[in-house]
Amino acid sequence: MKRIALSLAGCLAFPALAWGQQQPGGRIQWRGGEEYDAAMAEAKKYGRPILLYFWAEWAAPCHQHDRGVFSDDAVVKASEKFVRILVDYKKHPKIMTETWKINGIPTFFFLDPDGNKVDGREGVMPSDNPDTLVSHFNSILEKHGRFPRWADTLEAALEKGRRDRMPVILFWTDGKEASEEYARSFGSAALKDLLRRFVWVRLKLVKKGNPAVARYAVKGAPLLLVIDPRDDAPLVRCEGVREPEALRAELDAALGKVRR
Repeated sequence: MKRIALSLAGCLAFPALAWGQQQPGGRIQWRGGEEYDAAMAEAKKYGRPILLYFWAEWAAPCHQHDRGVFSDDAVVKASEKFVRILVDYKKHPKIMTETWKINGIPTFFFLDPDGNKVDGREGVMPSDNPDTLVSHFNSILEKHGRFPRWADTLEAALEKGRRDRMPVILFWTDGKEASEEYARSFGSAALKDLLRRFVWVRLKLVKKGNPAVARYAVKGAPLLLVIDPRDDAPLVRCEGVREPEALRAELDAALGKVRR
């Protein structure tokens, strides 16, 4: 681990130009330190874990990861499920020294949606093996993410539901406002753990020709529909946005039917 007081003197022999024009953080799209508070609030609002990366121009391990594992396609894709914050020590030293009270660079932390550190050590970077890092990302998401498990298609969701004895939730929204209201409900204490026991699929807005519209008699959005994957039968039909506690009672009942 490099200490700030020592590392600056020890690394000045490596000028910024020696690293070329490498983007800080590789190909991962990071929020900067100037957005730290907003990004932390977003993570809490939507139940997304956080990648917090303390970076410095003069730190060789930062550039090695930026050029390597942080530019790997699979790692970049896996990171998209997190809120990602890169704090440049030179631009935002107080976040590091006062907010987190650490003095080692590089440092890489995993945080839960409430901003609590759940993994990572001061002065230590994550694995430089892409497969290992993607697996670790997925493990953090599984343990600390507060959002549902999404399937890519309706048929994939039904297949997973049958295999794992999990109800399937079909979710239509009619715009950003409704989506944000649902996101607040999904991340609430009343629902966050329960929803992980369902398979989800988000469908496009109601349109003519969409087979799921006729299949489930969809007349408008927002709509949340719970399906028994064994026989494709609706168990819960929630039109509009419902309070978390009321929705929880119906979801509990649906889960019980499928698990019997």
